[in-house]
Amino acid sequence: RRSPPCPTTPLCPSLSSRLPRLEPMGYLRVLIAAAALSAWAAPGDAFLTSPLAPGLRRATSAVASGPRSGACSLRAQAAPERFVRRDALGRAAGLAAAFSVAAVSPAPTWAEDSLESPIVVFGASGGTGAEVVDYSSVVAEIPTRAVLRAKMNSKGKEVAFEQADATMLAVAEGSVLDPVSVAAAVKGARAVVFAASASKKGGDAEAVDYKGLLIVAKACIDAKVPRLVVVSSGAVSKPDAAVYQLLNTFGKIMYWKKKGEDEMKEMYKANGDDAVSYTVVRPGGLGTGAGLGPKFIELNQGDEKTGKITRADVAAICVQCIEFPGAAGATFECYSADSARKLETVAEKLPFAKKDGALLGTGRECRGETWPSIFGQLEKDA
Repeated sequence: RRSPPCPTTPLCPSLSSRLPRLEPMGYLRVLIAAAALSAWAAPGDAFLTSPLAPGLRRATSAVASGPRSGACSLRAQAAPERFVRRDALGRAAGLAAAFSVAAVSPAPTWAEDSLESPIVVFGASGGTGAEVVDYSSVVAEIPTRAVLRAKMNSKGKEVAFEQADATMLAVAEGSVLDPVSVAAAVKGARAVVFAASASKKGGDAEAVDYKGLLIVAKACIDAKVPRLVVVSSGAVSKPDAAVYQLLNTFGKIMYWKKKGEDEMKEMYKANGDDAVSYTVVRPGGLGTGAGLGPKFIELNQGDEKTGKITRADVAAICVQCIEFPGAAGATFECYSADSARKLETVAEKLPFAKKDGALLGTGRECRGETWPSIFGQLEKDA
């Protein structure tokens, strides 16, 4: 997504005009923090899953004989270690076959569909949201309602999903900032996944990651949706972390994500109904490609460690955690175990900073052979 380089000036005027204004030390922090991104994006391999509740059993049917067997990311099956998109014609056909819903003025509203007890995904046009839709509707074979803020994604391509069966997938445009359409979308849902986030085409961080989350959370509580799964970000609670400072430079997105998390949790606490709950998933550096599965994923709590993780694994976690009480009312980080590392501050990223070389052990690492065994180790939020 980089802009073409400008050969005559150190910084293109078009780019510099969009950059936030920082004090000199602010720019230094950004340059230092940029190094943190080097370990935050890499493709994964194939993924495993495990026998779960009846609604998810089919997601495990292909697991057979090793860490690279079974279904992988639905967007990478043709080449397990690369992210593969269908050609434009195939994707257009898939979208045409899906159940579509028209938006009405002035704000998009949800039309009736025939889905029974679906998972509703907000932010379905984004990379992670689209993976959640595919995992839920195809792998887990759970009816899924995909809510898009636009028919075109941030790359200017028409959004399409792998599922073409209208009895399993309904698609419509809708905004997380419109309480009426949100309330209609979550009606009758077994769970809601909030994967929406600010982008250059979808509003600012305050609007989407903060206000939008609270609107969706209120709708879920009012409709007594059993579980709201929020896709947040690793390092979101550590303002001194290099990654936090780098990402927060653009629209204060980390600040608004954390503020949204905190106020959403207070809403559920004030509600006091144990039948409805939330789960906050904080991924590390996101990559494309096939997932690794539970044997190769580590969860943690306290925001002290980070690592890399594919969007496919994040999608599996979001869908799988819905069925397990151990994940209710819990906030956790997720990353591949072999990429785990300490979450470093800006000072620790300096070239002359002393490195102890030790991998931080928090004592709250959650590892296991299956998703249930991992989720069962989580501690609920205070």
